Amino acid sequence: MYAVVKALLATIADAQSDNPLVTVMLRGFPFHMMRYGHGGVAAIGSTCGAFNGAAAVIGLFIHDADKRDAMIQELAGYYEQTELPIYKPKDDMFPSMDSVASESVLCHISCGRWLAVTGVKISSPRRKDRCRRLTADIAAKTAELLNRYHADNTCTFAPLTQPTATCVDCHGPQGTQADASVKMDCAVCHEHDESHNNQYLNMQK
Repeated sequence: MYAVVKALLATIADAQSDNPLVTVMLRGFPFHMMRYGHGGVAAIGSTCGAFNGAAAVIGLFIHDADKRDAMIQELAGYYEQTELPIYKPKDDMFPSMDSVASESVLCHISCGRWLAVTGVKISSPRRKDRCRRLTADIAAKTAELLNRYHADNTCTFAPLTQPTATCVDCHGPQGTQADASVKMDCAVCHEHDESHNNQYLNMQK
């Protein structure tokens, strides 16, 4: 969280050559406050700090609530479905780093899925390097989203991914069940059989 916020704000500050006051303000941001996000918020294993920090930076610059939420939603989809990490550091200590789709923005699940594939321990230097690389990937994706909006503030962002969109149709605030407010990948935590799918299809007829 600390790394994503500082990287993005420092980069934006450096780009403000025509507005030195903004540069001073961004450089003076209390970055230390973002250290609470480590390990999924104080090592609780909840929201990944890289995603949490990126969402905070988006919220700092995008005041339109609909655009802000849509942008963060696309970032979440990218985090969940993309095989990460992609970034390769200049001095690569682990050139054969595995990339895994986490299917969740939760630290515990994100790390857990990667660990299950690689077979390494949570405390290993390799896992720590994986999270550093993922942090770079999320910072880069956030910069891309902000640049897209800056180039055209009427732009759109990726819709909810499947199967989440289908789940929300029924369980979301406007659905017939109306028992959940969520945009994360539902299938990671909730299993259902074919009868559940058939029930949904029958409701659409």
